[in-house]
Amino acid sequence: MTSTTPVAPAYGSNVNTSRFKKASSLSRLKYIILGTVILFIVILLVIQLSLHVHTPSHDEPQVAQPEAKNVPLVSLNEKGETRDTVSEVTIWSTSFHISPIHCLKHFMKNIFEKKTGIKVNIIEKSLSGHCALTNTCAKDLKVLNPDNAKGENECVVPIAKQFYDAYVDDPEFKKADLVMCDHNVAMCEMYMAFDVPLVLYLTTRYELWRHQPERWKNLNDNLRRMFFRGPNSIIANNLYDAKYFNYFTGLEAGVVDSYCGYAADMATYSNPMRKEILIGPSRLSITPSEFFKPLEELSKRDKFDLKLAPIRTLYPKYEYSDLVNHPAIVIVPYQLSVMSFFEYYRMGIPLYFPSVDLLTRWHLKYRILSEKTWHMVLTKNPSRGSPLPRNPQSTVSSGMDPNNDVDAKSVRYWNYFADLYQWPHVIIYDSFEDLYHKLKKATPEYYKEVSAKMRKYSEQVQQNLIEDWKRIFEKAKKKKGRSRFSSFYEAIQNWGIFINEKSCDIA
Repeated sequence: MTSTTPVAPAYGSNVNTSRFKKASSLSRLKYIILGTVILFIVILLVIQLSLHVHTPSHDEPQVAQPEAKNVPLVSLNEKGETRDTVSEVTIWSTSFHISPIHCLKHFMKNIFEKKTGIKVNIIEKSLSGHCALTNTCAKDLKVLNPDNAKGENECVVPIAKQFYDAYVDDPEFKKADLVMCDHNVAMCEMYMAFDVPLVLYLTTRYELWRHQPERWKNLNDNLRRMFFRGPNSIIANNLYDAKYFNYFTGLEAGVVDSYCGYAADMATYSNPMRKEILIGPSRLSITPSEFFKPLEELSKRDKFDLKLAPIRTLYPKYEYSDLVNHPAIVIVPYQLSVMSFFEYYRMGIPLYFPSVDLLTRWHLKYRILSEKTWHMVLTKNPSRGSPLPRNPQSTVSSGMDPNNDVDAKSVRYWNYFADLYQWPHVIIYDSFEDLYHKLKKATPEYYKEVSAKMRKYSEQVQQNLIEDWKRIFEKAKKKKGRSRFSSFYEAIQNWGIFINEKSCDIA
């Protein structure tokens, strides 16, 4: 029988081998093509898998996950970039809120300067109605006052021009290495003409006093200009406002917590002597006696001596030493980020906070987050949506409007970004009954253990904040000097904006 298996010709034979060589070459070519196709398919699958894992579909509601907050802001300096040595920096502030800048001032003087050797000067000319409490009122500030600086009911351009003319050669203002705008960030529009580094510190919903859609849109355009100009930084002291800013602008704001270590300097949790569990913060959107009736009924049923007391009921004017003399604070928030939260946490006071689902139910039923949206603040009614759409470049899930107070999915999605879900060692409760059992089981030893963990975490936050602010200062100090323009209008043209004396907004 003749074999069907091809036999290669013997080496050195006279058989014509050209057809074998041709077949062999074709075979190798087929294998090369096949291998290339397979490799290409594998690469496509890997890319598809990567996109599936890292980019959730916006067609379905996404459950927001807690995010790491206090990470060094690498985005503020490109990786591998040479970092300049900063020995001194001067900050200029004309804020409408005393707490964020007061908190920052304490951190700089009592922690940052001691650990870095960098001297930080803060020229504060406060426009807040509470400025007398910190002795920082803007007594000698030219042009700007608590009414016209808001830009709420007046055109920005005429005031900004007067301000520029008054301060372009001002010796004190020339000392400033950067201008900080926190409450409200739209204040930085007043400083655009000065060619000075800007730090926009989001501490509340950023469209404050720019609520009309057209003015809000103009603000967004200017914020984009500021974001992409070298020495400037846009940061937030809480995750919620960073996400909110991203929703409408598509821009990423680094999260740089407020530290508020002054509270811990005055008092720290150690051995509380009073029995009352406090209800906080000091400002509440509910009537405690009515709201906490379920707890009262449970304690009566079990004959358990549970004492709850609103902070302002016990202390119309409290000291921090009063607060640490109580076992814990049950938080019923009127906002998702409040300066008091930072203070309580730094003192190490154990905190009880409702779960995301419970907070969502409460808000839909009682509107307890009464200051979460400006619409609710201004009208006392829940908002059904934002006047501006989501920015298409936003990383926030579509269909999740932060100003929709009636849609459960949206409310829950945004509630997840509250401060006390981002910080560890907060005691979360799912219902009044769950809260009752947790309060009943808690011992002084348990509270002390929780407090110690909170203070340990605050130490980690402190170190991260030092690195964050060093990067912000290094970025601002890279700018050497300011450009001097022939007029306010020419200075604004430097931003690509063409206005004249008839213009209202810088747009």
